[in-house]
Amino acid sequence: MAGGSEHILLDAYAAKRCPVRVQNAYSPLVPTLKWVPAPEIQARLDAGLAFERKVCGELKALHPTAVTVDPQLAKTDAIAATVAAMTADALRAWCTTRRKGCLGATTFPLDII
Repeated sequence: MAGGSEHILLDAYAAKRCPVRVQNAYSPLVPTLKWVPAPEIQARLDAGLAFERKVCGELKALHPTAVTVDPQLAKTDAIAATVAAMTADALRAWCTTRRKGCLGATTFPLDII
């Protein structure tokens, strides 16, 4: 990013990818395409999100000590909340990462014993 004041720190995963793909992902000069799903695909996505909410609600009801880490938190804040849940001996902490423009979300449970 010539002339830009914001630096981007890439991890080893980015180093293994095609350099043009990495450049296109982070360059402000490359336009971002917006994906609009077909109605039947959107219906499946909505059903999946509803199912996820139902299951998470049931898990929270069954395990009152469970902790949900807010998906809107910044990464460092989400990590801090997860560490706090681990310190508090919570049964399980769920970290959800949702990136703007990403087609999906990455959710991973952290078993805390």
